[in-house]
Amino acid sequence: CAELLDCPVAGFWNLPCHNEIAIEGQSRKSNYECFKAHSTVRELREIDGFKGKVIYVVRNPGDVVVSGANYFCLPRYESLYLAMCKFPKGGELYRKFVDSVLSNDQVRIRRMLEVVCSGNEITNPFLKYSWRDHLEASYDEDCCMVQFEQLKLEPLKAVRGILDYLEVSLTENDIALAIDNQSFSK
Repeated sequence: CAELLDCPVAGFWNLPCHNEIAIEGQSRKSNYECFKAHSTVRELREIDGFKGKVIYVVRNPGDVVVSGANYFCLPRYESLYLAMCKFPKGGELYRKFVDSVLSNDQVRIRRMLEVVCSGNEITNPFLKYSWRDHLEASYDEDCCMVQFEQLKLEPLKAVRGILDYLEVSLTENDIALAIDNQSFSK
């Protein structure tokens, strides 16, 4: 989206100090800014000062499970992890010694499946809702919902929907260039 609007990706909404890997295009000059968020659309609308339009990218829950299992700390023994986190470097020690010995891919997948099905704020505040509850909390809101898989398989169709929602018109060449610049194959 930022590429389409020639605007910077400024990081996470309402978290100005977050060192986000997706921050890019800081030299772009635009009337727009693009932010990343894992909040529901409803939560975004409740933040003071939020007046933006929301593009809600929905991922297949199976992909969320696999991706999250590789990204998040998913302690096998949550109560032990929480107890250790009360001490300096306790969480780091748990991950390094307990989880590295007692956890494997199957355990992480199972834990992330539980999180996706039920939510778990302890794992990460962004995961406090189940996948379904997160999605349902955004249905009735004014937003543009786009399936992540559609962005990959039919990027032109997805981009046209986003541009219509934002009430922005671009030339076919500009659209093709933006899609090419953000391609997963690069």
